[in-house]
Amino acid sequence: MKLSISRCSKCSRIRLVDKVNGEKWVCFACKQKYRHELKAEKDKRLMAG
Repeated sequence: MKLSISRCSKCSRIRLVDKVNGEKWVCFACKQKYRHELKAEKDKRLMAG
């Protein structure tokens, strides 16, 4: 878990964000809201390579 105060890649608000899937910075509200979508992206990346 890597935390920073930065712009969320989902809602574009400046908040405390966490690095998701090694590339996106997502705030905790969006992380809860889009958890199924983020998990699907992670699974898709793992299957691809």
